[in-house]
Amino acid sequence: MVSLEEMNGYIWWNGKFIEWQNAKIPLTAHSLHYAGTVFEGIRIYNKKPFKQLEHYKRLLKSAEAMGYIIPYALELLCDVTNNLIEINNLTAGYIRPFAWRGGEEHHIRGMNCKIHTAIIAYNPFTGKKRPNIGLRLEISKWKKIPESAAPLHSKASGLYMMATIIQNEATKNGFDDAIMLDQNGFLTEGTTSNFFFIKDNIIHTPIADNFLNGITRQTVINEVADKLKLKVIENKFKIEDLKDAQAAFLTGTAAGVLKIASIYSHEHKKSFEFSIADTLLENIIYTYNKIVGAY
Repeated sequence: MVSLEEMNGYIWWNGKFIEWQNAKIPLTAHSLHYAGTVFEGIRIYNKKPFKQLEHYKRLLKSAEAMGYIIPYALELLCDVTNNLIEINNLTAGYIRPFAWRGGEEHHIRGMNCKIHTAIIAYNPFTGKKRPNIGLRLEISKWKKIPESAAPLHSKASGLYMMATIIQNEATKNGFDDAIMLDQNGFLTEGTTSNFFFIKDNIIHTPIADNFLNGITRQTVINEVADKLKLKVIENKFKIEDLKDAQAAFLTGTAAGVLKIASIYSHEHKKSFEFSIADTLLENIIYTYNKIVGAY
């Protein structure tokens, strides 16, 4: 894949379409120094952005959580996105809308900084079918902070510092990713994905109280489960609750639904194994892909 810094095509920035290579920000940008960027990720399936309105509503709320307002209406952002897909000739791909404080001042408040908004759209997906193997995860040594400590229901760049650290540590340890526990030892989520497991043909997932209630997560709970007539239990779960689970998976916009083969607990010195050929899990993946238009 071409480096993102070498991409061609067009992006939308502050009301104008400009060439990708002409998109530059000053080194003094406030959000570069103080983690004030908010963003979204939207998938394109068959030239259509999946649930872009829901994503843009969340983008505006994330900006409010950071103390600023994105000066563009939802309808405009959606129209621009559709135009960008056409201009860049994308049938499938990924959209990254984001907003940040400019470089007018370096005071921590950044109140006098201009709010910039941009949207990029490109195709990072090769079209190759993902091999039918599950992810190997570990339980991270790092704990999820409580909801009262940060605006955890926003997609703000500062919140992703730990996701980077945790996923890099998992990779160094020989795993694909990690699951985080909260301060009380309950399962929460992966670094950038929501977590589910299946036991007795019932879908189980942690309550989204101290992590982002992902749009893909909501799609699985409200649409996939409904179509398959599956029961969903949202609750507080410990690692021990994974015992005898038949399958497990992660959900996220870019990834869709990803199978989990195992989760290793360093505390228990054991690995919880899951089937990657589970019929119910296969049906969940198939139904989700039908809903988003991947087939």
